[in-house]
Amino acid sequence: MPTNRAAFEEIWQAVCIQPAPDDGEREELARIAQTLRVAPASDVEERAWALNTLSVALATLGHPSEALGVLRACVRLEPSDEARIAALACAALIRAEQGEHDDAARLARIVGGASGDPRMLSALGTALARRALEADDEELGEAASECLRWADLETAFAAD
Repeated sequence: MPTNRAAFEEIWQAVCIQPAPDDGEREELARIAQTLRVAPASDVEERAWALNTLSVALATLGHPSEALGVLRACVRLEPSDEARIAALACAALIRAEQGEHDDAARLARIVGGASGDPRMLSALGTALARRALEADDEELGEAASECLRWADLETAFAAD
């Protein structure tokens, strides 16, 4: 059985890189969201990753305010830095979707400087670049580029 962190990483990649989900994918996300609402977690860390996963599912299903509330709950748990940074990455993506590009760019810059996960950084940068292009928002585009540069650096460090 995959961990909550593995579930988060899978759904994060899917949501950031792929276009909007079709009806079947939306049903799957709704099932995941419902399961995570009632599933017990063995410790704070597993609960934090479950909340991060739930927030992505909720945001994708069109409930951004509820998703942000879930992310606040995740951060209040005081999980590992990795789980906290993942929550901030989720918040950046949600805020971009809400049209709050300045806030999204600010959060993306925090994530870029703090995350050591090239896959997360690359997915966030790609998703924010798409939204920046759609909105013709230069600052969001710069923040997206910074995330992609951080991803490249982390990949290079991992290769050495």
